[in-house]
Amino acid sequence: MKQEQSVELRPAFAWDCPECGREQFARAVVLEMGDVEFSENKAEFGIPQEVEGLFLAAPTVVVCEYCGYEFETIEYGTEDDD
Repeated sequence: MKQEQSVELRPAFAWDCPECGREQFARAVVLEMGDVEFSENKAEFGIPQEVEGLFLAAPTVVVCEYCGYEFETIEYGTEDDD
């Protein structure tokens, strides 16, 4: 296999449409912050300072690209109380 160039992977969230059943992807928002704010957020969430990474935000609404239905999102691992 020939490799000519690299590609950048972007963080994303995967979800399955409850209407049509197709797998979907929504890009994550990388939160921009300065070094001090980044360090404070690590401390707040109990992340060791030497750990590298990004702080991400998930979309609050997603739309199925196939059937057009719109859905509010819930945090992974939680259940909707409705």
